Amino acid sequence: MIRRRKKRKLPDPVSPPLFAVDVENRGEHIFCSMDPVTAAEFFAEMADSGVTALTADDGAGAVYAMTARQWRVGGAAIGVCWHHQTIDLESSPADHGSFMSLGGAVIKELHAEGYSIEQQSQLLSGVVKEMGGVRVTAKEVESRVDFSAAPAGAAS
Repeated sequence: MIRRRKKRKLPDPVSPPLFAVDVENRGEHIFCSMDPVTAAEFFAEMADSGVTALTADDGAGAVYAMTARQWRVGGAAIGVCWHHQTIDLESSPADHGSFMSLGGAVIKELHAEGYSIEQQSQLLSGVVKEMGGVRVTAKEVESRVDFSAAPAGAAS
């Protein structure tokens, strides 16, 4: 982790697309929701890994049962959304070719900085919970938009 030279300016209170996750003994961590394209790509990997089953209400027992793949996808969520006011991750999305690679690096970085499994779980649960609220399915899009209709002013 790298200390920022200048504190990142954030709105007070934090508002979308930013959100806060409180981590026991580490305080508030700020994240920024993914843009829709990145989120769609991420959710494809996330669904395959089973991380969507983890919520803020899960206890530490569920965390210990997570697979390496689930930890990597969860680490990627943390890494892509990280927007801490005073600390940057050394692992950046630009330096990794896949979510899995980024996620593994983020989890290792948090571990090296002394974040316990419970603290990593709090970060992961908070990010996954927030991201779950922005997911839109293809069925929802189809129900709101009629792609078969001719554009306004088009000749029939």
